[in-house]
Amino acid sequence: MIFISHSSKDHSIALLIRNILELHGIETWIAPEDILPGTEDHTLAEIENIQACSIFLLLLSKNTETSDYVYDEIERAKKIHRKIWVLKIDNTAENDIADELRYKIGRSQRFDINNLNLKGFINEISMGERYFETDIDSHGHKFSLIKGNFDSNMKFLIDNGKVDAGTTYFAMGMDVSGKISKLTKSGIFWSVCQYLKDEFGVMPESLQAKMDTAIGELHKDGTPLCLGDIITVSIPIMPKVFRQFSVNLLLIANSGMVSNDDKSESIAGIDSREAVIKIFNKCAEIKDMATLVIGAIGTNVMLFPYEVVTAEIMNSYLFSIKKGCTPQNLCYSVRKEDMLKHNLEDAEIYRYIRSVISFFYHRNNH
Repeated sequence: MIFISHSSKDHSIALLIRNILELHGIETWIAPEDILPGTEDHTLAEIENIQACSIFLLLLSKNTETSDYVYDEIERAKKIHRKIWVLKIDNTAENDIADELRYKIGRSQRFDINNLNLKGFINEISMGERYFETDIDSHGHKFSLIKGNFDSNMKFLIDNGKVDAGTTYFAMGMDVSGKISKLTKSGIFWSVCQYLKDEFGVMPESLQAKMDTAIGELHKDGTPLCLGDIITVSIPIMPKVFRQFSVNLLLIANSGMVSNDDKSESIAGIDSREAVIKIFNKCAEIKDMATLVIGAIGTNVMLFPYEVVTAEIMNSYLFSIKKGCTPQNLCYSVRKEDMLKHNLEDAEIYRYIRSVISFFYHRNNH
């Protein structure tokens, strides 16, 4: 979500910019239009939405330096390390900007409406809005949320250096058979297999061999995988740049055909919440893990509400921090189409996460 900060004297142009962004599918928040009816504390509403935004967009004009509200909003955004982007909307020269305001906005990314490449601006703000990051505490723990399909998010994180690939584990479900050939084409793991093949030349046969080795180490007696079993696979990558690294997969057997007592077979799966807890228990055993990337993991046969899975992931992560376990950082991957299906906005997730963090640390500091 984009928080649009502006002087009340520039409100008409702020609304125009807001309309352009929303026409391109970019969620925004602007006062007073987005303050809910009946809200008594408008300042609190603005604070909550600055916390929930992925980009703080300042509309800069000669009116900005006379607006105490804008100064306060900038200060709040800086305090919680929000990305501050500046769009200059009049002819005010850089040297004419008040020293205090120039200091506050620092080296923020700048755009000028007078020579704005609208398509480029929309693309950049879409990319910036796609990825949100916030500090959990003062000990270096970070939570991030990224929107898109899991495989494209994986590519974004690696290509843009958002994660250290060697110490990052990408968690996803696999078929209980442990066979890539059994994957459904609509599943996350199948799309990741395609990404690894297309981007790095990792053939399914090579990945399958590594999976078979990991399964053999888990079940030394030769018994097959069971629902809930987890394996990790590390894939050495030689990318198109002069840096070798590994892509680490954390795979949980969360669905597939299982044998019944009468020797028939049926589709089965584990509950999403159970899958999340098992994954975090496994993370505690992986000492070199810095970041866990996980989606709203579910099964092929059970519907799962995003709210429940999001809550379980966040609670498990905060409990891991309390116990001093890995991962240090958590990246939550969400698909926009799934959020639309569940009538859930990303800003709601941001606000929920902030409230859980606040509750958790309030409880554990008393």
